Amino acid sequence: MEVTLPSGFISDNELLETIKNNVVKRTETKHENTEIVIYFEKFGTYLQSLVFKVKCSSHVPGRLSKS
Repeated sequence: MEVTLPSGFISDNELLETIKNNVVKRTETKHENTEIVIYFEKFGTYLQSLVFKVKCSSHVPGRLSKS
């Protein structure tokens, strides 16, 4: 699965490693960590959800900054 992140966000590679399990075989990033590629070991007949965190890499115009 390939996940392209919105402008101004990059993957947190340390936390990305934590999603590896018996279903997720490996992960990698492309395009300066703005695209995440997830390789699955297998797919079953059950629902699988993945949660991972991303980091804000720069101020995005139109978004409020946390103070």
